[in-house]
Amino acid sequence: MKLVKLTFLTICICLLCYTQAFAQTKFEREYRVKPNEVPAKAIAFINWQTSYGKIRWYYEENFEANAYEGKLKINKQKYSIEFDTLGNLQDIEIELNVKRIDSPILNEIKQSLSEKFDRHKIIRLQQQFSGSITSLSSFLQTPSPTDSYVVRYEMTIKGKKNCSRELYEVTFNSAGEVINVSTIVSRNTDNLEY
Repeated sequence: MKLVKLTFLTICICLLCYTQAFAQTKFEREYRVKPNEVPAKAIAFINWQTSYGKIRWYYEENFEANAYEGKLKINKQKYSIEFDTLGNLQDIEIELNVKRIDSPILNEIKQSLSEKFDRHKIIRLQQQFSGSITSLSSFLQTPSPTDSYVVRYEMTIKGKKNCSRELYEVTFNSAGEVINVSTIVSRNTDNLEY
C-alpha cells in the first residue's frame, strides 16, 4: 500500500513539474495567408478603419491559441493587429525603439532584466494595447494616452542565465514590472544553420 501511495505521489510531482515547465515555454509559428483565408469579421474591422494601404496577413500557431495577424505600417510605424480564429479583435502591437519608452518605466525594465539575467540583449520590443473594440478603434484613429485600454511591453531578448543562453519573451506591465518570462522554443529546420 505504501508503494502505491509513493508511486502515485511521484507521478503527481512529475506531472506538476512538467506542467510548470510547459507553462514557461513559448512556441510560435507564423506563416503568411491570403486575405480570403482570414475571417470576414477581421477584414471588416480593418476596412472599417481607414485605408492603410498594404496589409500582410499571417496565421499564428502557439501553445495557447491560434490567431490571425494583420501587419501594416501607419505613419512609418509597424503595427500588428491580432484577431482570434473567429475574427474577434485581441490586441494591437506597435514595434518600438527602446528610446521611446519613458525613463522611469525603462529604468524599471532594465532593473528587472538585470535581476533575472546575468547578461541580456534586446532583440525586439513591442508595445501592446488590449481593451474593448471601441477603445482600440479610437486608438488606431488617433493614438493618445487613455485609461480605456491596457498597455504592456513585450520584449524578445537574448539572455544568459546560469551559463545558459536562450531566447526569451518577457512581458512587462505599463509600470515596467515583469508579468511573465517565457523561454522561446525554436522550431526545428531541415537546413543546416551556421
